[in-house]
Amino acid sequence: MTSKLNVTSKINVTSFVVTVLALLLLAPLLLGVVFAPESITGTQDDTLGVWLFSAGTSIPAGEPTDDIIERAIFYDLLEYIGDADVEVYEFGWGWIEPTTGQEDMTLAEVVTGLTEIDDFGFISNDDDDDSNFDTGRDGYFEGGFDPNQSLVIVADGIIADGVLGPSEATSAAEAEAAIEGYEIFIFEDAELSGMNVTLSNSLGLSISFLIGDLQVNPPTRFGADDTLIAIDLDSLVEFDGTFIDTIRIEDDGITSASTFGDTTLEIDAIATRSVERCVPYVPNPQRLWTTNSSGLAEIDEFLIGSPVYLKTADDFVGTPLIPGKYRIWLFNGNIIPVEGWLIPSDFGAPWGLTDFEVFTNSSGRFGPVKLWDIPVDPTLICHNFTVVLDQLEVGLGGEAKVAPNIGVWGVEDYRDDLCTRRPTPPSFHVIPEVALGTIMALVSMFGSLGFYVVRKKRQQRFT
Repeated sequence: MTSKLNVTSKINVTSFVVTVLALLLLAPLLLGVVFAPESITGTQDDTLGVWLFSAGTSIPAGEPTDDIIERAIFYDLLEYIGDADVEVYEFGWGWIEPTTGQEDMTLAEVVTGLTEIDDFGFISNDDDDDSNFDTGRDGYFEGGFDPNQSLVIVADGIIADGVLGPSEATSAAEAEAAIEGYEIFIFEDAELSGMNVTLSNSLGLSISFLIGDLQVNPPTRFGADDTLIAIDLDSLVEFDGTFIDTIRIEDDGITSASTFGDTTLEIDAIATRSVERCVPYVPNPQRLWTTNSSGLAEIDEFLIGSPVYLKTADDFVGTPLIPGKYRIWLFNGNIIPVEGWLIPSDFGAPWGLTDFEVFTNSSGRFGPVKLWDIPVDPTLICHNFTVVLDQLEVGLGGEAKVAPNIGVWGVEDYRDDLCTRRPTPPSFHVIPEVALGTIMALVSMFGSLGFYVVRKKRQQRFT
């Protein structure tokens, strides 16, 4: 009896192990079938640069629209706007059509509604009231990033092709490829109620466009075709290449012909790209040039062993710098300063130019002055370098006064090539070119010498 039980137990254990192993082997295949990566093709809006992506196909929530964006948020490529009190600048509400009662009239309700993508493609959602900012007729949202942070939205330099995906990204690189070309995403419940969207910034830029009711309306059961509005700044004709720091979305006040559910604006979530604000008050052309001894043109690439000079730019209209005295710092890397940073400690270790000072003339110009002799050091190849000017005195001669923020980065200081361009370039970088041949010859020579020494020692051991 004991022997039979042992045999039976062994058979059961073996069967269990085989079953588990089979499941482990088949799981990836099964998952590949169920969760196969998919892409979704959008519909071009009347406004160039605005694309509409549906949640539904003939099946409610049949598209992977929300998955694609949620993966990008997971990998920190996008972040929500409006999910914190400080990101809601203004809001307003009106009556919801056709049945009122769910309009959000408090800041807490707005923030709750915009916290995440949690009502996209659902036919029936018990938490619908909390899942969206229900604006009601003529209601609106206006917001952006925390004003205490230096974050803005800028173009990524890629023209969107009207496709999102593939879905199921397993890395940041895959998630980035899936959203490439788009910078702003607005998730709208309620079968795409009409809305007016305005993108603006603190420099006075304002771009507005209308999204009409039911502009994308596939034959989805129960009208479950919640819509994602994806915006490509590179394609917007009115975008001037600077940045966006405020988004306003307002119900169009038009009664929709839809017979399914609420027909006024319901914003499920707003997700955007974000970057550190590149100080916008610095105009083009650049105020400074890294150059050679002649100073006839700006030079951004220098060979190892060559001298680097600095001067105020020739093609700058007006006064390049506030006339006065500046301390020049050189830092390793491409550094984008933030208001209030301490100079030099917050920028990193200075690169051999401590207390290098310069006076401008009355027109705010100087140079060319020698900034640095680049050492013949192969480890410097491909390094970026950043030039920073810390204002020490305002004015010249007897009118000179101590600058108000010595040692602290502020509007009176300057960082070479700081601009609204993305990505912001370094002041200059080091390239090998001809110098690399010399370095390789030296490396080869020392390598040969080392080989000779080792060989000599070996010969001595065996003699």
